[in-house]
Amino acid sequence: MSGKEAAIFIVDQGASMGRKSNGRSESDLDFAMRYVWDSLATIMITGRTTLTVGIVGFRTDETNNALEGEEGYNNISIMQPL
Repeated sequence: MSGKEAAIFIVDQGASMGRKSNGRSESDLDFAMRYVWDSLATIMITGRTTLTVGIVGFRTDETNNALEGEEGYNNISIMQPL
């Protein structure tokens, strides 16, 4: 076994993520991105060289994935490949 790990963050970037839920002063997208950035910082600080990170965006303005052009895979972008 190689001992490698992968963490993939999936981020909804649709218009509905602009709402402010649960009494927060920031949008749902900003709240989610703060979690992603905090997690990435923690990964970097710990220096875990066997952990790779990927980021996938859903409901994005563009399409950027291996299945681009296939029905049902529009508006999905690989923002950071593993």
